Amino acid sequence: PRWADLPSAPPASVVLREQDGKLTLAVADPTQQKDQITITLPYLAGTVIESDENVTITSAEPFTVITVDTKGCEGTTSTITFEATPAA
Repeated sequence: PRWADLPSAPPASVVLREQDGKLTLAVADPTQQKDQITITLPYLAGTVIESDENVTITSAEPFTVITVDTKGCEGTTSTITFEATPAA
């Protein structure tokens, strides 16, 4: 498996794990000060395998944009797992 740290808007704790053709994105706002975090991944989104209720894919081409509603999460980690392919 490969791991990657990714930038986010606003700053947050973000980890991306690729394993067996699937991507798992984990996001948290340890400051508990933001209501929403947006992450852009250099992958095309495929089928969502599993996702927390507060995580959505808001765009899928040419990159995947994921939005995480963090309001009320109290700094906990939210995740989404999906099939993906590298963007061209």
